[in-house]
Amino acid sequence: MVLGLATIATAFVSETLVGVLQAFARAAHLSEFFVAAVIVAIIGNATEHGSAVLLARRGRVMLATEIPLASSAQIAGLVIPLVALISWGFTPLALSFRPVELAAMAVAAALPALVLRTGRTTRLSGAILLAAYSAVAVACYVAGDR
Repeated sequence: MVLGLATIATAFVSETLVGVLQAFARAAHLSEFFVAAVIVAIIGNATEHGSAVLLARRGRVMLATEIPLASSAQIAGLVIPLVALISWGFTPLALSFRPVELAAMAVAAALPALVLRTGRTTRLSGAILLAAYSAVAVACYVAGDR
């Protein structure tokens, strides 16, 4: 029962978030692609980001890196296939990606693996990852909608 109520509350909060984001995107002249790829990703995962930062600050780096890895695995393993299957009932989802999207996925997969391969983190590695994320965000902004 608690889970059902939490789901209903989440649905209402999500609907409010979507309405606010649409108004914000129109006022700021942002493309739907940028909002979906950057803004929603940040807002939607704010709790995970905060937890990972707190854990890393406490020296629990392995656990802090497991949070985004597990989240990505859940999206790749469940959400994307589920959305693709459900889309057949409405408008079939075409999984065709533009070069900017393919490049962003490649950077998101390869760069953290390269930076974290030693199992140790430094401020430089964090700066590299933040710079890469900023570059991807700028590329998404410049790319605009299809």
